[in-house]
Amino acid sequence: MSVLETIEEQSSFGFTGRINVLKATDGQFLGVIFLKDGDVVSSQFARKTGLTALISLLIADLESLVDYRLVVEPEIVNESDVEFGLKVSDIKARSSKLYQEHLEAKKLRPPNELRLMINPSYINDGEKPDSTEFAILKTLVEYSKVEDVYKHTDLFEFEITKGLVGLRKKSAIKVVK
Repeated sequence: MSVLETIEEQSSFGFTGRINVLKATDGQFLGVIFLKDGDVVSSQFARKTGLTALISLLIADLESLVDYRLVVEPEIVNESDVEFGLKVSDIKARSSKLYQEHLEAKKLRPPNELRLMINPSYINDGEKPDSTEFAILKTLVEYSKVEDVYKHTDLFEFEITKGLVGLRKKSAIKVVK
């Protein structure tokens, strides 16, 4: 059963608890989705939290990127664990929109083995980056491979791709051999 189907099923009877996402092979913890009275209130997946983690999990599920199993556990969800409150219909609408953006940006994604470097002249003379581009630049300070940028930036993949394209157009980054 898919992640969204499981959320929908649990939500239909006002479930409160957690849906653990475990690696199918060895049961290793991959993530969790918290529900309170049938609404999704928090999630964690791939070192991300909140709505970003939930959408990343749904996209990974749709793309069959992760071999997982889901374990539903009733549990008390404290108010401190509540990050947001989304109905299933809201999740479907948001994930559908973001998945379309993901598919469009997927075509523009650079190869993983490519190495990037911040152009020093951009730092002095370039236009101010937006928040997405800034997050990518922060990651590029520590990591140079495209694969690492995608792994260590807490943004959706399509946001990273759009940010890299924007930075490249601004001559803020250059490809290193």
